[in-house]
This record gives sequence, C-alpha cells and structure tokens, in this order.
Amino acid sequence: RLHLLYRQVQDASMHRFFQGHRCIINAQNTTEEDIQNTYVYPADKEKKMLDMLLSGHTEDAHSMFKELLMHMEKYPFSSVQVAISRLIMSVNNAVRHISELNGFAIESKSELPSADRLETAENLIDHYQLVFDHIRSNLSEKRNTKQERLVRQINERMEQAYTDPNFCLNQIAEELDMSPIYVSRLYKQQTMSTIVDVIQQLRIRKACELLEQTDWSVADVAEQTGFASSSYFHRMFKRSLGVTPTDFRRSKANAQ
Repeated sequence: RLHLLYRQVQDASMHRFFQGHRCIINAQNTTEEDIQNTYVYPADKEKKMLDMLLSGHTEDAHSMFKELLMHMEKYPFSSVQVAISRLIMSVNNAVRHISELNGFAIESKSELPSADRLETAENLIDHYQLVFDHIRSNLSEKRNTKQERLVRQINERMEQAYTDPNFCLNQIAEELDMSPIYVSRLYKQQTMSTIVDVIQQLRIRKACELLEQTDWSVADVAEQTGFASSSYFHRMFKRSLGVTPTDFRRSKANAQ
C-alpha cells in the first residue's frame, strides 16, 4: 500500500493552496470527504461574475470570484486544478478586455497572475482585490471625466439657447439623445443645481446686464432673455433679487 499512501499524501499536500501556509493537513480527511462527488465547473456562475466585472460592479464580481474559488476546497485538488486555471484565465481575459476597451493599463502591483504563480487561494483572492480595485478606480475616473464633459456641453448649450422661451430640460435631453431623468440627475449630482434653476439664473443674470447697460424697456429685456411674458419676468426677477427690474435699473443708475 506504500505507493497508494504516498499518492494520497501527495494529493493531500496540494490542499495547502486552500488551507494556507503552516497548515496541518489530514490526508485521510481530504480524500474521504466528498471523494465520490465529481466536481462540475459552474459555468453559469462564472458568466455572472464576468458580467458583473464587465459592467463595473467590481465588488460583487470579487465576492463571486472568492466564492467560486473557495467552493473547490472540498474536492480533491487533482479534480479542481484545471478549474482553478480556467477561472484565472477567464478573469484575466475579461480584465484585459476591459483595459483595452477603456484605454488604461494594468499597473505592476496589480498585474495578472498565472495559475501557478501564487501559492495560496488567499494570495490569489487578495491579488485580484488589487486588480478589481484598479479597474473600479479607472472606470470611475473615466466616468467622472465623461460626466464633467457632458456638464460642460450642457452649460455651453444653455449659454447659446437661453433666449428661446421654449428652451428647457427636455430639449437638452433630446439633443443629447438621453432621457430627461438621466440628464437631470447627472447634472444635479455634478453641480448640486438643477438645470431648470441654472437656466433661470442665467436668464436673470443676462437681464441684469441688459437693464444696467442698455435703455431697453423691461418688456424688451424680458423678450431678449427668454421670458415668455413681462409679467412672468417681473415675478421671477423680484423673487430672485428682491426688487423689481425697474427698481434694479434705478438703483444701478443712482450708484453711478
């Protein structure tokens, strides 16, 4: 039986991958428990994990990666060795795809390992935490840059179109080919102001400039700054500045 016992101990020693450094392994336990069970690679769970990763849900993807890896512990290591390699290869391919698609490189501290480079499952899990964190950080930075660019685009459009009384959130969303709800929420998150309020403030500011710099009538100023009527302009102006357009012009003239 010496040969069989040697193989048993040899196979059992591979469980160091799961149990970690300085572990004490009972060879009989590792071969008797679930020895009759055949390991079946959970391809559906792998796909779900990769979908999470590709969609930027890196925390959820890492949790599932850990779950997939540690589920293999109760099977003979010889049965799951290929599965470990497959899991690592699938994740590495997904990470490379995300990196190429979004134009960022994997840093040296989070470079992608091969199956035989890390000694324990804990090392592997910790290392992929770095990889996934790196992905999340880069995707977040890219998303913020894209959102900032979109806010600038919206601000530029408001500067161009504020004189149109019909100019509104829906028109901006239509031009951007996005939903009004998404555009409104994104703008509020980035600026802490609503698009409706910013358009109104812009119109009031431009009206102040015209009242101070021209002798146009209040009605003409209202029309040139995108207010639908003089009465509405009067009401919004007083609500915003606490004085009527006429009183504002008079106070500026007296100050000069």
